[in-house]
Amino acid sequence: MKTTLYIFLAAVIALTGCSEYEKEISWELDDYPDMLVVEGVITNEFKQQTVLLTKSSPYFDTQAPKTISGAGVLVREGSNTYFFTESSTNKGLYLSDIAFSGEPSKTYELEVTLQEPLNGLRDYDAVSKMPEGIDLDTIICEIYEMPDLGFEEDEEDKDTTILSIMFYGKEPDDPNNYYTARIFQNKTCWNANVKEVFLFNDDNNNGNNYDYFIGIENVQAEDTIMLEIRSVEKNYYDYVNGIKLIDESGDAYSMIGPAANAVGNISGGKALGYFCTAYVSRATSFAVDMRGKK
Repeated sequence: MKTTLYIFLAAVIALTGCSEYEKEISWELDDYPDMLVVEGVITNEFKQQTVLLTKSSPYFDTQAPKTISGAGVLVREGSNTYFFTESSTNKGLYLSDIAFSGEPSKTYELEVTLQEPLNGLRDYDAVSKMPEGIDLDTIICEIYEMPDLGFEEDEEDKDTTILSIMFYGKEPDDPNNYYTARIFQNKTCWNANVKEVFLFNDDNNNGNNYDYFIGIENVQAEDTIMLEIRSVEKNYYDYVNGIKLIDESGDAYSMIGPAANAVGNISGGKALGYFCTAYVSRATSFAVDMRGKK
């Protein structure tokens, strides 16, 4: 089955007058069957862990993805088995029956069984090993003046400040650590879109206890700033980097959308998304206005 898109182009011919010509361009896109999309994460936080199951959406579809209900979902770790039950108010979202916290260096295995098969498959699985993480101790947030770069912007939307965040926390001594980060200003997240999540690693800072971020955003003195850092596996880091390259929007850790540049870890090759583990740490401070100070 093919989908045809029509784009009408108006050409203006100017000599003694102008006339419009209409040209039809046909874009043919293959239709693909629905695929399972998994968004699951086990963190070191003591809470009900979550797994979201949906169906893939057509590339140009602007509607919310269809959720998958009635699935069997569980996570194994060693001799422990954690069962998940679908939320009664948020279909497709599965919560662990009991609260638990993931632990670094332990391996977690996801198993999903669908009521109705997708692409002939009912059973899916994935594996993730939780890395060691940064335990944030302190952050220092300073506001500086945004220089005039000469770009035309609407005054209402113009960013006038730079926020520097110096964060302190012992990083693991082992090399090859990978992180995602988000910044919250007065509880509002700057990185609500997955393409905007900060990515960094420890290539140049292994084992140190400090680092920093620079953000361009309107910030006022005494604004509450929270920094959240998630230590993740390299494969998940690469996956998020692929998602960031896709011109689709989504939540900060959402995997919805055409993942052509992002390879997930769901078994079988007939599912999208990712099941990951993450060591989460947060720290909060107030923004200090440094403009005009030496």
